[in-house]
Amino acid sequence: MSLYLVSTPSDAEIADAQADVRAEIVTAYSKAKSLGHRAGVAKALLLAMNYDAANPDEPPVMDEIHTRYDAAA
Repeated sequence: MSLYLVSTPSDAEIADAQADVRAEIVTAYSKAKSLGHRAGVAKALLLAMNYDAANPDEPPVMDEIHTRYDAAA
């Protein structure tokens, strides 16, 4: 039987991971929109909505997408 040390990520590590996920969603949306890839846009929006639902205490990713891209259109 082997024992493994389990470490809990720090608050900073969690925040960095969440920021990376948010950036990936926004980047996926941006790329899909610039290519006119409707399925990619829909997938990125679905990811954003799911992320927002799972993280209600965080600023919505959907707001970031709309602020950055839809206002410029």
